[in-house]
Formats: sequence, structure tokens, C-alpha cells
Amino acid sequence: MEEKQKKLTPYLLFKTRWGIHTFLLKEPIDIVILDKNYKIVNLKPNLPPTQIYIWNPRFYWILELPRGTIKKFKLITEQKEAITKIEKGE
Repeated sequence: MEEKQKKLTPYLLFKTRWGIHTFLLKEPIDIVILDKNYKIVNLKPNLPPTQIYIWNPRFYWILELPRGTIKKFKLITEQKEAITKIEKGE
């Protein structure tokens, strides 16, 4: 009997200080801004293509996620386990 595999949610975690752009994207994405302890400090769901998104430069960890991921995993500000929730598919 085959075990059903969980479908993993792709994400990109990177460091930047000033903001991001979606100039070359074809679809909207969700953005999660994290502090140095990986706690969520800001959420930007459904950021459309050809946009610039800027936040407080003291926060530099960014999660780029497929559109709808913030809603799917019920991510909220002040949450500390965002990456774990996404990786586990909870």
C-alpha cells in the first residue's frame, strides 16, 4: 500500500534590507517579513506583479510564498513558527 505524500509548499527565504519588487513575476505572491528571531512582524498577502513593497529596514528576513499561503496556514503577526508550519504542512 502506498503512503500518501504531503505536497510541500515551496518558499524562498532570503535577507534584504529595503524592499522587494515583483517586476518579472507573472502571478501575485505572499510576503512575510520576519525579525532576527524569525518572528512574523508583517504580512503582505497577494502582492501583484510589477509592484514594489518596502518595510522598516531593521527587519531583513523575508519569506516569499505562493499566493494564498498566508491564508492557508493562518499566519499572523507575532507568530514565531511560520517556517515550521509551512514545512510541516500544518
